[in-house]
Amino acid sequence: MKWGLRWEFCIILVIIFCLLFATLGLSKLGLLDGDREGRVIYSGIDDNDTYPYEVLESKLENAASKYFSNNSYSKKSNSYVTVSKLKSAGYLLDFSDGEERTCTGYAIRTYNGSVFGYVKCPKYRTEGYDASYE
Repeated sequence: MKWGLRWEFCIILVIIFCLLFATLGLSKLGLLDGDREGRVIYSGIDDNDTYPYEVLESKLENAASKYFSNNSYSKKSNSYVTVSKLKSAGYLLDFSDGEERTCTGYAIRTYNGSVFGYVKCPKYRTEGYDASYE
């Protein structure tokens, strides 16, 4: 009877180890995280398809800073402005990636004066991008 209990205990330990290993592996791949909305997405087929999207984010932040300095906004809460509004107001002319694909986005000015740009392109999305601001 002792051999049966030991054998059963060993099998249970192996199963627990396998489940733990599988969970860690899936978590490392990002497949267990339910919130995929705020992730940076690369959907390009070519792995060498790199474009410094941070340049677009900086361009958006600079245009938004100029916009906020010339227009009234609430200084007690966060304010935001979209790429389309910056284009129509003349603060932003071209907003496309390296392959001339048009991108969208918005910038948020926090109550303390910091400006953060969020960009959405066909092959990229800034982490934390929220489509409700479009």
